[in-house]
Amino acid sequence: MPAATTVRPRARALLPRRHWPQWPERRARRGHPSGERWQTPPASIDQRLDRIESKLDELLRRLNAPSPPAVQTAPSPAPAPAVPNAAEAPYQPGAVAIVHAAPDKPRDLQAIPADSFGGFVYDGGPVALNDLSARGVRYSGLAGLELQGWLKVRAAGRTQLAVEYRATTGGNAVVPPSCLATAWLEDRAVGTETGQIPAPAREVKTIDLILGADLQPGLYRLKLWTACTPTRDLKLNAEVLIKNPADMNLRPVSAVDLVHQGG
Repeated sequence: MPAATTVRPRARALLPRRHWPQWPERRARRGHPSGERWQTPPASIDQRLDRIESKLDELLRRLNAPSPPAVQTAPSPAPAPAVPNAAEAPYQPGAVAIVHAAPDKPRDLQAIPADSFGGFVYDGGPVALNDLSARGVRYSGLAGLELQGWLKVRAAGRTQLAVEYRATTGGNAVVPPSCLATAWLEDRAVGTETGQIPAPAREVKTIDLILGADLQPGLYRLKLWTACTPTRDLKLNAEVLIKNPADMNLRPVSAVDLVHQGG
């Protein structure tokens, strides 16, 4: 009788019993004596077992390999200053104020109008948005201001910007003006604040809209949009305030805090 097929102990131990190789005996093909049995040559069985062991070894290596460390997403950083040192570039005091028509509806306050009616350099102080003739701007309606320039930050920490509105209205005003202040630093939105001025306001009414960001020392490209909706006989002043980490209170912004490029 032919010798029994040999299965390597390691392969038999790693494979479930139902997967052990079975080599059924078959009758010889035509041309062999009747009743003679035959089986696969032992060399072919050894080659197949070698391949099985090789695949099992590769599977064990993959299962035992250490998992790669998880990648953690860093939090979004605060805006970085455009210019670390203000002395490295030629800047002029103040920010450029671009004059736009104030939107009529509160829902339109967010969008800066495409058209402008003039401009001036703003270096602090109150601005009469209902009459800009003192600033050299010829526009008879209520204006909104778009400030563009650079904010100078001297100390690390929380820096706050605010727009303070002071307003009076006619005695027949029934619709309270809605006001908005929104700012961007390095083209990233800092925030938006809204409020209403009580009407009628025969005496001066004041509201402050405050925004803030954690900043490092340097120059930051600034855009600030401020506007209120018109109402009957509205007289409206707007002033930009600032509070640096070293300040105890909000104070009027000055040419030291805002600069722009140009002649």
